[in-house]
Amino acid sequence: MGLRRGRCCCAVVLSAAVLSSAADPKAYCPKVPREPGDRRPNPDRLRIVALNAEYLMYDVDSGCQEAWHGCPWMDAQHAKHHLENVAKAIASLDADIISLAEVRSCAELRALAALLPGGYAPYMVDGRDTYTAQNVGLLTRVDPVADVWRTNARAAYPIEGSVCGYSSSGGGGGVDDDGSTYGVSKNYVAQLALFGGDLKIAVVGLHLLAHPGSVERCARREAQASVLRATVEALAAGGAEVIALGDFNDFDAIAPGESAGDACSGGIGGGGSGCGGGAAQLYNLCARVPARTRFSAWWDKDQDCTIDGAAELSLLDHVLVTEGLAGAVAGVRIAHEYGPFRGQKACVNSDAYVSDHWPIVVDFDLSRVPRGGGSAAACATQ
Repeated sequence: MGLRRGRCCCAVVLSAAVLSSAADPKAYCPKVPREPGDRRPNPDRLRIVALNAEYLMYDVDSGCQEAWHGCPWMDAQHAKHHLENVAKAIASLDADIISLAEVRSCAELRALAALLPGGYAPYMVDGRDTYTAQNVGLLTRVDPVADVWRTNARAAYPIEGSVCGYSSSGGGGGVDDDGSTYGVSKNYVAQLALFGGDLKIAVVGLHLLAHPGSVERCARREAQASVLRATVEALAAGGAEVIALGDFNDFDAIAPGESAGDACSGGIGGGGSGCGGGAAQLYNLCARVPARTRFSAWWDKDQDCTIDGAAELSLLDHVLVTEGLAGAVAGVRIAHEYGPFRGQKACVNSDAYVSDHWPIVVDFDLSRVPRGGGSAAACATQ
């Protein structure tokens, strides 16, 4: 969850049978088919979506289990209705690749795929967040060419050149923290090969540590960014264009949101570990969204189910790409197509509620992407 808080051509009717396997916490799906397929209607078009779906977790008996810390759905009926609302919102976007945060297992992904047109396949690798049981998952019309995997690497914190102001890592504690190093509990890497293998694209889905205002968490998030930067650089060195997307739980001074929050760590901008140095140059595509609509998350500070102004809005979700894909962008928007909006009530567990985040939608014209190798340059966001 962040700071906390169209048309659908399918009939959204969700049965308990579809989700019966969701009670199995080992329901993950990293394996690719023997013959990976590409079910996009136009091979030159690629539309990606990044959405924090806010506790997309469902159990046919209890809805949100007590062990899923923070899960807001009061019972199984509301959890099921939430999943259906997410399906409606996703269907209206007609994306080719959908990266989702705060998903429990592949059972939820399969349930979404069953409700969507267009031939989506679900992929997820087991994460390490044992506190919330959240994972990041992928729905895609383009099958990866290798099993989906995750990085389990760790980085020491505070990093050299940290901008967080944190001076000690001796305390430790929390998910993926051993007191001196930190890892990325929720991430996946999906490797695609398009145009007969001439264009390699690696999708890195992520969900970084929450609470942007915490100095200690800021330092840990910089360590997470260091781990992901190394992963991106390795993928780019192997000839892939890279898309890193998801809930960064951080701001970017180069792409400030409507509330104009400064970057509170080096997790995204060039001031710290997110992109500072290395071989793979990354561009934050949210910088191309008009400033007045550049927000992806809502924190209902006073819990009145209404957006009271820019102070409750922020840009925590981002899509970063390497240079070849940056030059092929045909459009970027944040799809504020469901409530809440100013003056419109939208409470958790209400009929129209989808998430406390909105999806980022990016269109690429792949005919403009150079073939035969990944991008390289000094790292920065633009």
